[in-house]
Order: sequence, then C-alpha cells, then structure tokens
Amino acid sequence: MTPYPFKSIHINERDVDISDIVSGLAAPASEFEKTSFDFIRDWLTGVQSFSVQTSGSTGTPKVITFTRQQMVASALATRQALDLSQGYTAIICLNTKYIGGIMMLVRSLEIQMRIFAMEPSASIAEKLTGYGGPIDFISVVPLQLQNIVEHLPVQYLAHVKCIITGGAPVGEVLKARLKMIDTPVYATYGMTETLSHIALQRISGPRQHDYFQALPGVTISTDDRDCLIIKTPYLTQPVITNDIIELLSENNFLWRGRWDNIINTGGIKVLPERVESVIGEYFREKALTNRFFIYGLNDERLGKKVALFIEGDRIEIQQHLISALSNTLSKYEIPKEIIYISNFTYTGSGKINREETSKFLF
Repeated sequence: MTPYPFKSIHINERDVDISDIVSGLAAPASEFEKTSFDFIRDWLTGVQSFSVQTSGSTGTPKVITFTRQQMVASALATRQALDLSQGYTAIICLNTKYIGGIMMLVRSLEIQMRIFAMEPSASIAEKLTGYGGPIDFISVVPLQLQNIVEHLPVQYLAHVKCIITGGAPVGEVLKARLKMIDTPVYATYGMTETLSHIALQRISGPRQHDYFQALPGVTISTDDRDCLIIKTPYLTQPVITNDIIELLSENNFLWRGRWDNIINTGGIKVLPERVESVIGEYFREKALTNRFFIYGLNDERLGKKVALFIEGDRIEIQQHLISALSNTLSKYEIPKEIIYISNFTYTGSGKINREETSKFLF
C-alpha cells in the first residue's frame, strides 16, 4: 500500500487531518464530504475491493465491484498518459459517489497528489478563484469546463498543467473557445465498467483533434454493429459497449454515437449525436449557449419522430434553424418538433438524463 505523504486534505475551504479521516473523527458537513471521507478511510486502511454505482444515464443504475489492484492499474495508466507527478495539486469537484470522482481520489492517493476538494457545482470558476492556490490537475464535466472557460482569464488557466473532462460530449461552442487556450484539455472516453477513461482526445489549442487515442495497454476493436470493444490489462473480461465508433487505427477511433440512442424514423436509422453535432455548430455561430439534445418521440406515421429538446426559455429560431440544417442533414434527421424545458433532469454525475427529461411532456 502506497503511503499518503500529506497530513491533511483541503475540502470546502477547510483543512481536515488525514488521521481524523482514518479514525472516523472527521465530521462531514455534506454528503459529498461523507462519501469522500469514507473512500479515503477505506483506501488508506487497505480495503481490497470497492463497489461503485453506475450513473444510470444509459440504463438502470447498477453496482459493480472492482479490486484495489484494478483501480491502481487504471490510475497508473492515467499517470503515464498525462505525465502526472507526485506533489501535484489535484482539484476534486466531481461527485465522489460515482466513478469520475472516485478515480480522482484514487489517482491523488496513489500518485501522491495533494487533494483540494470542493462541493460539486456548475459554478466552479468562483470556487477556484476563491481557493487561490495552484492547480495542476483537475477533472470536470463539460458544464463545469464551460464555466471555467467563460469566467477565468487565460493567464490563470496558463498555470494549469492538465484538465480532463467527461461524462458528456463537449459542445461545438465550447470546443471553439478551447482552440484559443494552450492549457492541455482532454475529453475522456470511458464509463464505470472501464474504471473511468480508457482513451483521451486533445480538445484545446492548435493540437486539437477529433479522435480519441487509447491509453497505454488498452486494445480496441469493434463488433458487427460497429460498437467499441475494449480490452485492458486490468479488467478480467472485454467490455462490449453500445458506442458506435469509426476505427482509425489500432489505437485511435472517432466516436459517432450510441446504439441505444438510435431513432428509427420511417424505417431510417438516425444517430442523435450526428444531428446534435450539426445543431451545435449552428448554436456556436449564433452564440447560443443553451444545452440541448435530440430524442425520439412516438409518432403514428413515422413510428418515432426526431425531436429537439432545448433547456431554457423559448428562442425564436425554428424557421431559420430548420433551413440551416437542411444544407447538411437529410429530411429524416431534421427535427420535426422543438421542445423547450426550463430545466433538464440530470444524473448524479452531471449527465443529461434524456429519458427522464422527456417525461416532462407527459
């Protein structure tokens, strides 16, 4: 077991002694603090297996158990890929009930990075400036990343060594802004079943590209649906995903969308993610920052019809949007209806829950 060299962690603007966490004397002030303290205590006292709940964004939530050795191997693969070093400051602002936050704790404890943790929030930029210390490594969801890019100056970000983001695709508006930032920012591909990310995509600066590159030791292939199959040195079985990809090489792939999101409309299969990408370009050009998604609604004639859900108040774009989309999308891909919902439903890990959000209609 790797000893942790720091006497305390900094969480929600206060220092908490490691000895108090391990002994159970540290009193959590929130559910985030409780799950963080519980995991740190279990890790530092040598617990050998950990149960992790999936977020439920693509199906019924379930619990998966991993060994300590598997989690260490995943953390070390990330260290190699991102060149993380002992003594770095790691900002933890993800829910530590789910795999993203849990693996940030594992990386910090195993690589011996200093833990600075703060309550998960979309408005993360204000907390970071209030914290005031150095930031070497931070993991965020795209909504948090958008807040960081909008509210922190480029000079501030220049001192950050690495940012990773996952849990949802990064929108076109945000990608355009990231082109102007030299700080290494990576989109991640992964899930609970793969112990967080197994591939990275550089999305900042002039080295920005559109493909994912597998981490060292990860093998990728596809099944007859063109869905990604993942093999890693630390998982006992291959993970067969529902993610449709285009395999570029033995290490690189383009993510196209999810098999279980496909909309069969009038006998034509539509990938929502392709439509969302085109709409994202339109939103970027019009400086619209609303979150949105494509979903299939029941239709007597088509079976399913393509619908666009937009978060927030109504904006008068329908006629111009449909005209703009017709230059790129087929008539089957163009949304037949635009639906506005004031607030989407999100999973505990910050992903849009499409199915639950769509239920507001009924």
